[in-house]
Amino acid sequence: MIRFLISLFILSALNGWAHESPIDHVEREFRLWVDDGKLHVSSRLQFTERATLMRLQPMDADGDGKITAQERDAFFAAEAHTIAKQFQLTLDGRKIPLKASDRVVRDARLGQTYEFTAPLPKLAPGRYSGALVDGHSREYPGAFRWREAGGGRPTAIRVEPLNLPRATSNLEHPPWIELQFEIVVPE
Repeated sequence: MIRFLISLFILSALNGWAHESPIDHVEREFRLWVDDGKLHVSSRLQFTERATLMRLQPMDADGDGKITAQERDAFFAAEAHTIAKQFQLTLDGRKIPLKASDRVVRDARLGQTYEFTAPLPKLAPGRYSGALVDGHSREYPGAFRWREAGGGRPTAIRVEPLNLPRATSNLEHPPWIELQFEIVVPE
C-alpha cells in the first residue's frame, strides 16, 4: 500500500512538469502567391507518425480494414474543406472566403499539401494589407515556416510578408498562426 501511494505521488508530480503530448503538434509550411486574379495559399501540414496512424481508422470509411484510393481521396478532400472553413482571410479589412482544391499532395515525410484560392477584387497599383488566420492551428498547434516569402519578379503582383516566424525551440510554438502580409501591385 505504501509503495502504491509513493508511486502515485511520484507520477502526479511528474505530470505537473510534463509537456503536452506531441501528438497534436503539426509542423506547417505556407506559401502565398497571386496568379490569374486569385490569391493562392499552399499549406503543408506534417503530422507526427502517431497522429498519422490515428487518422487511418477514420480514413477507412466502410470499416473493412482496407483503405481504397477513393476512401483516401475523399478523406483528404473533406479535410481540405474543413481546413478552408477554419482559415480567415482578410484583405484591407474585408473578409474573403478561401476555396479548397480537392486535390491534396501527400509526401513520404507524412506531409499533406493543401491548396486554397480566393478571388481578388480588381487591384489598382499600390499595397494592400492582408492577414490569414489559421484556425486549424488552434486545434493542432505547432511551428510554421513561410516558403518563398516575398518571392516574385519586381514587375509582378506579389505577396510580401510582414511577419516571419521567429526562431523557436522544438518545445515552443505560437498559440495560433496569423500571417500578416501585403499584396504589392506594381505600377
